Amino acid sequence: MYPAFYPFILLLLIILINRKKNISAVVRMNRKRRKAGKNIMSEIVKSYIGKECIIYSIESSLGAINGIITDVQENWIVLEDRAGKGEKQLLNLEYVTRIQEYPAKKNGKRK
Repeated sequence: MYPAFYPFILLLLIILINRKKNISAVVRMNRKRRKAGKNIMSEIVKSYIGKECIIYSIESSLGAINGIITDVQENWIVLEDRAGKGEKQLLNLEYVTRIQEYPAKKNGKRK
C-alpha cells in the first residue's frame, strides 16, 4: 500500500468514529426526554396518520423510507407499503430525524 493513502484512511476512520458518537448522543437525548415524559414527537406524528409520507432516520444509509403511516403507539410508527401490498414496517421514533408528507401536484397526482 502506498504511504500517500494513509492520511485518507485516517480521515475516514475519524469521520466514522464521529458519526457513531453523534448518533449515540441523539439517542441518549431522546431517551432522557422520553423518561421525563416529553414524548412530543409521537403527538406530532399522529397528525400524519393515513397520509403518504417520506421518513428520514439517523441510520438511513439507503435513503428515505416511503409509505403510509397507519398507526402511532408510544414510541413506534407503523408504516404500510404505499403500493397496497400489505407489507408493514415498524420504525422507532428515537431514530427518526424528519417526516415529510409526500408532495403532490395540483391535480392530486404524485410528483
